[in-house]
Amino acid sequence: MTTPEIILSTKDIAAFFQISRKQVAEWRKNGCPQVKRGRWNLKEVFDWWWENMASDRAAQQGGDESMNEAKRIYWWEKAKKEQFQNEQLAENLIPRETIESEWAKRAAEYKAGCFELENSLPPLLEGKSQGEMRRVVYDKVWSMFDRVCRTGRFCPKEKSHTDKAKK
Repeated sequence: MTTPEIILSTKDIAAFFQISRKQVAEWRKNGCPQVKRGRWNLKEVFDWWWENMASDRAAQQGGDESMNEAKRIYWWEKAKKEQFQNEQLAENLIPRETIESEWAKRAAEYKAGCFELENSLPPLLEGKSQGEMRRVVYDKVWSMFDRVCRTGRFCPKEKSHTDKAKK
């Protein structure tokens, strides 16, 4: 399993480690890895911090390695939680209940459209040839489909059926 990259600003790194931005700059001078100016990969910074600062402190304090590993895991999980919350705030993540509710509404629209065909098609098909009937039915079904699959928060923008038919 690959570890996700969590890229943070200098301000966020300082807040995460509870240090000043000036101290972050000192860390950089002392070899702390940086993605680019003002951007930091949290895992790389954390690993550097562990190797250069925390492990020495733990050894000096005589702490056992299992406790140190537990702390390391704790801080990494805390970082992942922060990333998850940031994704939610940026609306990159949508609650499952919201998606279920919105798709249930669209399914109900499609169902209503299907049952509407019983009444709407006969007058449209009267006196038409089989080819013309097929075209009317085809257009009616795709119209319903386009309505239900409209672009929005839960559907990426794609060419509609009518755009594809023009090609």
